[in-house]
Amino acid sequence: MTVLTEIPGLSRVREHFLDLLPERLETIAMSLQAASHGVDPAQIAALLEPADITLHRIAGAAGSLKLGDLGAHARRTELEVAAYRFACRESDPSDFNRVAAEIEDFVAAASAV
Repeated sequence: MTVLTEIPGLSRVREHFLDLLPERLETIAMSLQAASHGVDPAQIAALLEPADITLHRIAGAAGSLKLGDLGAHARRTELEVAAYRFACRESDPSDFNRVAAEIEDFVAAASAV
């Protein structure tokens, strides 16, 4: 049986990631807040872009840093936001409250990490 050891320096990278997490969560929350005041689907889609990008970054890094649950939750939320943004561009947006609740749930859960 092979025992995998931690990559040298990974703990520092993980600490740095966790140090940046509150700022990233704030970016997501601010994006949602701005989008909630959007006047049309195209504007809402644009205002959700920072949340989409930030969720993508969290999802991509978290798994490599032994934060698999956080990464999986970020990925699910990213996919919901991306689908909503696509629907907005197609002028057929789904329920904003549903995607907003998904984002709020992620921010609350990630804040506890």
